[in-house]
Amino acid sequence: MNELLPPNSTTHERNLATVAARLGDIAVPLRDLTNPDTCPLAILPWLAWHLGADRWQDYWSEAEKRDRVRRTIPIAKKKGTVGAVRAALAAFGVDLILREWWELTPPGTPGTFDVVLTVHGREGTRITADLVRDVLEEIDRTKRLSAHYTFTQGVTVTGTQPVAGAIRPALYRRLCLTEATFSMHGIQSLAGVSRPAVYRRLLISDI
Repeated sequence: MNELLPPNSTTHERNLATVAARLGDIAVPLRDLTNPDTCPLAILPWLAWHLGADRWQDYWSEAEKRDRVRRTIPIAKKKGTVGAVRAALAAFGVDLILREWWELTPPGTPGTFDVVLTVHGREGTRITADLVRDVLEEIDRTKRLSAHYTFTQGVTVTGTQPVAGAIRPALYRRLCLTEATFSMHGIQSLAGVSRPAVYRRLLISDI
């Protein structure tokens, strides 16, 4: 053991040097403790408090907690902007659509925006009352105080229409009627009167 004690050091001084040397051998992973990706889960709430996170819920998943801590400082840098609201909502793992007033058809009231949350989540996220409350509180926390918004919970429905068909041969017959007039001169009827006769010809052809 390397030490700087003089040769005439006392036993008490040597004992203190030995204890201090043992403490120095204990690893203190400060970089890991301040990293949202490597910080132990049990210490993660304290890291969130240290970085200035405004909200924390125990029922959040581990991935969501780490993502919240990771986004804390970037959101704080642009708090009060639409970009901050979008970044805060992206951490929920759900399908959220945010449109400012000039993006609506027809345009809305200046200074307002619209948020639509679909009832189905992504990556296994369930839409619950707690989640909706968290979304609203996060919007209120990051938006500009003078901005007002409309929150809508919508439904996304997808479906398919099956189409079936069949082909079979068909036979048609065309009827052609022609009219011909024949003169019956020279033919004596029983009544002794001669008159022309009209006949109709029926032609059948396959198509």
